[in-house]
Amino acid sequence: MKKLGIVMLVAMALATGAASADDQFWIVNGTRSAMIAVQVRPSGKRPPSPWVPLAQRGPLGFNERVAMPLAGKCERFDIQVLFDDGRRLIKTNQPMCAPGTYKAAF
Repeated sequence: MKKLGIVMLVAMALATGAASADDQFWIVNGTRSAMIAVQVRPSGKRPPSPWVPLAQRGPLGFNERVAMPLAGKCERFDIQVLFDDGRRLIKTNQPMCAPGTYKAAF
């Protein structure tokens, strides 16, 4: 009975963690190169806002992701991704209105 209680506590902790993860907007690496920096800024500002780096624990490999907290309102953002091989990917005017996923790919 004691083992069952421990397993249930672990399962409940994992389930609540998954629910809070769904409240984020995820940027996923869909390339074979590691992402070394992911930055965002609001779209349409004149002059453009400075790039804001997203917190990441290190380079992101294939199918790894970084979270972007949502502000609670529908906004459009520019996304800039720097890769370890020197390439840069910039996507402008990307809608981030609800929890979801953006897969960075070339």
